Amino acid sequence: MGGSRTSFVPPRPQRELRDLTRYRRSLVADRARLESSIQKVVEDTNIKLASVVTDITGKSGRAILRAFLDGEQDPQKLAELALGRMREKREQLAQAVQGTLEEHHRFLLESRASTVGLLRPTGSGGRSRDCSSSGSAKRPRYS
Repeated sequence: MGGSRTSFVPPRPQRELRDLTRYRRSLVADRARLESSIQKVVEDTNIKLASVVTDITGKSGRAILRAFLDGEQDPQKLAELALGRMREKREQLAQAVQGTLEEHHRFLLESRASTVGLLRPTGSGGRSRDCSSSGSAKRPRYS
């Protein structure tokens, strides 16, 4: 008569999967926040990369950002870094990348880009294998 009902506690595999899902969700949100912050710094330099490049964290955007961080300022050379369909927009790209990247902008971009993994070679897709790998020998399988 006087006992309270116990709460439902899911089985261990379900709890672990929930923890991993929540963690991944927070990583994705953090990455989106950092990418937005990178875009803000780029816009602050009067570089209008986003007006031509749909995703500044894509292959072409990363190549151009990497060149900026390496000190390249020539709009034509930066536009030549475009890959794939972006190559058709080289003239627009050359106009969009005419801005002034000061030393403090370079610092802000480097710190944010390295945190989010954008400074890796273009073949890696800028993604960490920690949470997005397709298979891991030590990661448990949940069904």
